[in-house]
Amino acid sequence: MDQDQLRHMLAALVAEHKALDPAYSYSRFGADLARMIGRKEPYKKQYIANVLKGVKGYPVSGELADGLQRLGAVQDGMDEFQAGLRQLPAGVQSMTPLHPNSVIMGASRLCAKPGCGLWFVPNSPSRRYCPRCRPPRHT
Repeated sequence: MDQDQLRHMLAALVAEHKALDPAYSYSRFGADLARMIGRKEPYKKQYIANVLKGVKGYPVSGELADGLQRLGAVQDGMDEFQAGLRQLPAGVQSMTPLHPNSVIMGASRLCAKPGCGLWFVPNSPSRRYCPRCRPPRHT
């Protein structure tokens, strides 16, 4: 989506919230957006207003666009957990079969072996090497 489409989406979401609750403010909207993306600090009301107006230096950032899409999904009836999920990028592979609706809870990390270059989701927080580069176990 381009900046104009994202601003239009922002304006529509604010208008829908205001229609449901006339006391709804940019401050509450900024807090709701921040919550959707796991941001500790809420977006300030002036920031939301400047993005809506298209003030130079206030573009719709990728983070804000992600929050808008999640908030829109929740407003359309999806629960917050589902709205926070991301589709897997092309090229992601699995060593084991995955159910079509599986959720991968871990973050991927780069193998610690120099030159390997393989990203993997560890099955333990202490795992540093991918399955291919894992050092042999001592018996």
